Amino acid sequence: MQQKPRLYALLAGIGQYRPPVPPLAGCTDDVGQIAAYLQESTSDFQLSLQLLKDEAATKAGIVQGFQSFLGQAGPGDTALFYYSGHGTQEEAGPGLWRFETDGKLEALVCYDSILEVEGGATYNLLADKELRYLIHQLSRKGANIVTIFDCCHAGDNTRNDHVALLQQGIRQRRYHPPRLSKACPARPWEQFLFAEAISPEQLKTRPLPEVLPIGPHIQLAACRSNQSAYEKDGSGAFTKGLLQLLRATDSRITYYDLAYRLRFQLGPVFGQSPQFYAAGQSDGALFQGFLGRAVSGGSLNGNVTYDGSLGWILDLGAMHGLNESVQEIRVQAVGSGTEARARIGAIHPNYAILHFSPEMAGQLEAGEVYKAEMQGSGLLSQKLNIALDGPPEVLAPLKAALNKEQAFGLVAAGTAGYVVRADSGCFLITSPGAPAQPLTRPIPWNDTGKVAAYLRHIARWSFIRSLYNPDSYLFHEHPVAMDFFRIRPEGAMEPLALEGDELITEYEWKNGEWSGRLRLRLTNRYDRPLYVSLLFLSLNFQVYPQMLGDTVILLEPGQEAWAFEGDDIELDFPKQVEAFRVPFSPAYFKLIISTEEFDASRFEQPALPAPEAQSDKETRSNTPTPTFQFAGDDWATRLVTLLVRNPLLGA
Repeated sequence: MQQKPRLYALLAGIGQYRPPVPPLAGCTDDVGQIAAYLQESTSDFQLSLQLLKDEAATKAGIVQGFQSFLGQAGPGDTALFYYSGHGTQEEAGPGLWRFETDGKLEALVCYDSILEVEGGATYNLLADKELRYLIHQLSRKGANIVTIFDCCHAGDNTRNDHVALLQQGIRQRRYHPPRLSKACPARPWEQFLFAEAISPEQLKTRPLPEVLPIGPHIQLAACRSNQSAYEKDGSGAFTKGLLQLLRATDSRITYYDLAYRLRFQLGPVFGQSPQFYAAGQSDGALFQGFLGRAVSGGSLNGNVTYDGSLGWILDLGAMHGLNESVQEIRVQAVGSGTEARARIGAIHPNYAILHFSPEMAGQLEAGEVYKAEMQGSGLLSQKLNIALDGPPEVLAPLKAALNKEQAFGLVAAGTAGYVVRADSGCFLITSPGAPAQPLTRPIPWNDTGKVAAYLRHIARWSFIRSLYNPDSYLFHEHPVAMDFFRIRPEGAMEPLALEGDELITEYEWKNGEWSGRLRLRLTNRYDRPLYVSLLFLSLNFQVYPQMLGDTVILLEPGQEAWAFEGDDIELDFPKQVEAFRVPFSPAYFKLIISTEEFDASRFEQPALPAPEAQSDKETRSNTPTPTFQFAGDDWATRLVTLLVRNPLLGA
């Protein structure tokens, strides 16, 4: 009999802080509730628990819990860290934390992190960079790591605080120092956990990922870094909602679905938007079951939830290609046979309003979770016009397979975007004007299903590359500046000018191969905060949405963010560019910005196999437009084409 995997769970909750930190009512109870839930779930894993409450949850106690208790987790095991308590910020030392967009570090307030002394207070917070250090150490043992934070991770948010504070019995889980900046003072370097392993000079001169690598983990946070987390009636709103959803779905739910349902559940009442991240790994990890459990089906077709002010909501919108061609949506409750049909109402960038008939609405419950299925063109896909070239008897099965799919239109060669050629026992997918240059690895004639799968993959990539908002009205110029820099072999950083929306650069010969390095800085030059996502689209149809660390970040006016936290964007010389003597190696940077929160994790997809036997290395890594007006705030996109000259063809 196969042994069940082991779950090591370190749970820390602090309610009775020492002065001057105000107490919180529900944090130790939250720890007890999480522990009870895990103890109910032991059919899936062997559970080892360590609870740190109040005076036991010192900074040293939590660090020791990471290193000694969670450090027992090995390959196949899961290490879970849960924290409920105050969060705050501290000033980032000038010159050290160069890529913090707001100049502050986020931090947990441990039991002994802030102590009252004569004339003021002493500070020894557990900063996000220290947690990053601990998680990286833990990840080297091969465990799956999950972190959950029911606290505030940052400072003021005057836009949202009033929503929850108007209601009685609701309290913020954020510590405000008695200073105008609302951030704790910067600490001396010696106080950081990694002070002996890392020098300040390394941080000043090298990209953060080189100095403090990210250990792969899933992170669940109660709110965005600019929001507050709240507690009500003796429980954290986030923890209570999380446990309700887990129990309602028998824990057979993905991290992605948890995030979306919690956002719609907590947002209207508390003004907090839970954030789930796949840090240091593919966003595909978010579509795994909670704590590694099996889940049924996927999330591609969307979720339907009830919002107290908006009504029934589908978590797909204009950014995902939702349009008037979707005639009807079928929704079905998770774990039940209840099914109802709806029509699309107003389409917002990241969600849509659904309308049910009174009879259908009577079958639904506001607190229930529903899955959505729909028919229509354009959803996360751009229709491809495809020409077929080859012997009719060979093409007949492929033609029949492609005719069954709405995403493809079979056309004459002169109007096609792609051509599928039958040649020497294989199908080749090519551009119309380059019959001898396959775009993917050849596919055997008997595998028409793989041809269709590759074309669907290309259609999704094409949708994302072409995505734009034809009705944008707020932005009269690009609201986020994109500044590119070429890194010379000796390390010098040289500005690169965009030629319109094209960036042309060169490979350089280094260490026996052609390669190149770029850096990219984004700056919000608009007068409002903007949600920003930066995607990389490769020659081999990869879409990588985590260039900014998270798939979407918030940039305040004037704030900057660097791709890969200031690390280099590596430019490898693809084998097919060399083999087919193509003048340029093309790739794309897709910038998506919005005045309201959106989701970009659904855009991620891996590269298709390259036409050469040896795939080129990964870089670290359109749209049918509705005829009616989109509702909501504004959004826009920008596509920058990267062209790197083939050095083998000369000037």
